[in-house]
Amino acid sequence: MAIRGDILKKLHFCCEKAKNVCKNKYFPVCVFKRDVCLNLEKYNVSYVFCFCPWCRFHYYDLECVWNRDLREKYGMDVDLLEELGEWIEIPEEFDTDKWWINRQYFDLTLGYGSQRCVPISKTHDHGFCCDTMYELLDEEGHGSFRLYVKYIPNIKAYVILNKKKKYGGFESMDYCPFCGAKFPNRLDKELTKILREEYGLNSWQDYKKAPKEFHTDAWWKNRNLEERCFEYSLVS
Repeated sequence: MAIRGDILKKLHFCCEKAKNVCKNKYFPVCVFKRDVCLNLEKYNVSYVFCFCPWCRFHYYDLECVWNRDLREKYGMDVDLLEELGEWIEIPEEFDTDKWWINRQYFDLTLGYGSQRCVPISKTHDHGFCCDTMYELLDEEGHGSFRLYVKYIPNIKAYVILNKKKKYGGFESMDYCPFCGAKFPNRLDKELTKILREEYGLNSWQDYKKAPKEFHTDAWWKNRNLEERCFEYSLVS
């Protein structure tokens, strides 16, 4: 469940774009249990962002402080109880956003816990930067997320789609939110220039008149423009 508007106003985000997207109810990105998540309540599925898709801020994992606060208030050591195989009933406060809201942990840029580090997989050899992005974009992945996360090959853009407008509105991502890889530069400006100079198409309303290659990634591959590649940050 998305947090209330009055709490959203108190949150300190890493950048303006992250704040605007999280506050826009039509994007499937929200703050839940103080993690920035790609969240589909309808399917009860979510993916936690390890990096900001727009400024590459490395978010922090609050699991250790969650465990610490739970232990201090209720004397429960979740890790120990799980090792012992005992049944655990988490107090309601710690099973919702209440645990960090009550403690006013409103600054998302502060590391209340240890940094979450994500190993980079070898799936980028097959066109993906990491396993999680592979799960979201591959045809064999979670179909519900492909409604909202897409790779647009003709302009080489990785986007989060607006839930209300679907294909009519999106936010382009500059970095992978799961491994921090820098996505390739978008080519929409180059596409617009070529369509205007070579075909006399002056607006996106005329885009449907463009030759077939411009509706795929063929046009930029044929012109030897930047190949689809990723730049990685140093993440241990």
